[in-house]
Amino acid sequence: MISDMLIKVVVVDNNDIFRKTIINSLEKEKNIKVVGEASNGEEALNLVLNKEVDLVILDVILPKKDGLWLLEEIGDKCKNKPKCIVVSAMNCDSIVKKAVEVGASYFLSKPFESELLIKRILQIFDNEKEVIPTKTFTEVSKEKTLEMKITEVLNSFGITPSIMGFHYIRCAIEMAVYNTELLIGITKGIYPDIAKKYNTSSSKVERAIRHAIECIWRNGNSHIYCKTIGIMNSKKPTNSQFISILTEYFRLGIINDKTA
Repeated sequence: MISDMLIKVVVVDNNDIFRKTIINSLEKEKNIKVVGEASNGEEALNLVLNKEVDLVILDVILPKKDGLWLLEEIGDKCKNKPKCIVVSAMNCDSIVKKAVEVGASYFLSKPFESELLIKRILQIFDNEKEVIPTKTFTEVSKEKTLEMKITEVLNSFGITPSIMGFHYIRCAIEMAVYNTELLIGITKGIYPDIAKKYNTSSSKVERAIRHAIECIWRNGNSHIYCKTIGIMNSKKPTNSQFISILTEYFRLGIINDKTA
């Protein structure tokens, strides 16, 4: 039974704040012990291979080697394979499917409540009865709160799903909310990742996002944008400025929700 066991966990996420938040929540549970943390896939694999680990909590997007690589390596190299829970803002069906195929026991979309993660951990280890290794779709509406909010805001600007830039912008914001370092070099970080996801090129991603932003001003919705982010200047932003400003808008919204 779960009450008789101690679950040894490694937490892997490139965002220091998010990683520490998860660790602090886990360490409050008497049945859970965090035995290591890492910010990239290579570091995480080294921990798993050299420590006694029951569970790995990891993001898909990691520097050096990503989360899917880590899942594959764990499956290939670990004699006593730990269970793995993927937590990520990259929650498209193809990513979820691939994560499950290479060994994930469960997938949670960021943002989520720490209580939900702990609940899933205890379910997975309770008498070895795993939850279904996909999203629990009755909870998807709650898990996709960030995606829904981004969609609503972009729609209010006049950027709808019929515009390809809509999908690229939403994806960029979801990626950057929990990994703000991606904003430092958007053209070298975010654009290539989006291009890979949508099977296109970085230059096409850049043009589509620029076109979407231009639509806001061309259709007379710049005042809605300015009111939403709380500025008076109606000068059209660059792609980087637009994504960075909205990322901070949604990131602060998440923080305020947690502290309310």
